[in-house]
Amino acid sequence: MINKDGKKVTTKPWQTKRWREMRKRTIGDSCTQCGSEKKPLVIQHLNHPPKFSSIARKVRNKYLKKKLMLKKYRSKINKIELTKMERKACPKCDSLNVDFAKKRGDKKGIKRHVCRKCGHDNFIFIIILIPYDRDSQKLLTTINNQILDDYQGKILDEANEINQKFNNHYMSGKGATTFCKKCAYLWDIHKKKLCKICKSKYHSFSYETYWDCKKPLRKDQPYYNELETRI
Repeated sequence: MINKDGKKVTTKPWQTKRWREMRKRTIGDSCTQCGSEKKPLVIQHLNHPPKFSSIARKVRNKYLKKKLMLKKYRSKINKIELTKMERKACPKCDSLNVDFAKKRGDKKGIKRHVCRKCGHDNFIFIIILIPYDRDSQKLLTTINNQILDDYQGKILDEANEINQKFNNHYMSGKGATTFCKKCAYLWDIHKKKLCKICKSKYHSFSYETYWDCKKPLRKDQPYYNELETRI
């Protein structure tokens, strides 16, 4: 966790006084997913803040794109022999690591273009400029490294500021709910949630319902009557 001064601390969020106060305000009497009242009940964040390394990488890439247009770097870039080629580049992060495959967690067998760096899928390729030879690649890498050295302080400051906003939101309890230990374990460790139809089986986040609940319901199914009354 990063504190308000931008320094890394080893104290876990749930070990702080602020967390304990937030827990008292937020914790309910039963699990909001399965309805269990069995103790202990826990605070469950449905969305967790991204890692600092991920935030810093996005800020760094933003600076590289922006600062490459400055004159002091542009004059060096003009010396690089470039050729315009259409590549399988992700329009979100410009990565060339794109496959025509199933998205992670998608078991339906539908293939699409998937960026292996950021996970973006189902997009139209963009046209990018790439270095013509190895010497040009080395020169472009040198320019990028120089930009990172020149703006390292600003990159870290901006990344720390964004990270602090995520931490404040996390510690405030916004978007948090009450789970039993079983639901919290399956949610965090196995990425599974309770089926909203049968209310007894758990399924992957990739699906809307448990697999059997997608099939036509039979009257001999234990949850048929309950579902029929709700409809």
